[in-house]
Amino acid sequence: EAKQAAKGLGLTMSELQMLRKSFDQIDISGDGDIDREELIEALNERTTPLTDAVFALLDLDGNGRISFDEFVVCLATYCLYTKEDILQFMFNIFDVDSSGALDDAEFKELCRAVNCSEPLFAGNFASAMQQFDENADGVIDFKEFRNLNQEFPMLRFRAFRMQEGMQKLTLGATKWRKILEDYKTIRECPRGQT
Repeated sequence: EAKQAAKGLGLTMSELQMLRKSFDQIDISGDGDIDREELIEALNERTTPLTDAVFALLDLDGNGRISFDEFVVCLATYCLYTKEDILQFMFNIFDVDSSGALDDAEFKELCRAVNCSEPLFAGNFASAMQQFDENADGVIDFKEFRNLNQEFPMLRFRAFRMQEGMQKLTLGATKWRKILEDYKTIRECPRGQT
């Protein structure tokens, strides 16, 4: 699976070997898998719903451990997320009931997770919810969430910091940007015209 994902992204064998070296460095226990604590420590983060969601994204089989194949396949996904993808990812993490909107409790949890339980808004959550609920339906949909992010870009800061950390731990931010550019070029070309 790792070779297949690497081929799909146009990674060379030496880049795949670099990913293996990064994986082995994160795998402090040396047991051939990465657990949640090893990943969080490598990214210099603390446990939050966001770090849990990123771990769950990487842990494809849900066994609580990340194999090298899972690491490569999902690392490619998360490292290549655009700003819009990260916003959607964050929104989906906190939209626990998958309703397509953040209710009061989900919004509070988002604010706590983003700011590590420190107050994000000067007032209270209810007034913040009211302020950003543009259509006054009592919830924040994705469009309103996007607008909220424009005013408070710190909402996505931790997710971007984790993405940047993963990029640095593996191939480097410059290489991931190049992979994304190449990937976009290939996707935009009509079939057979690469």
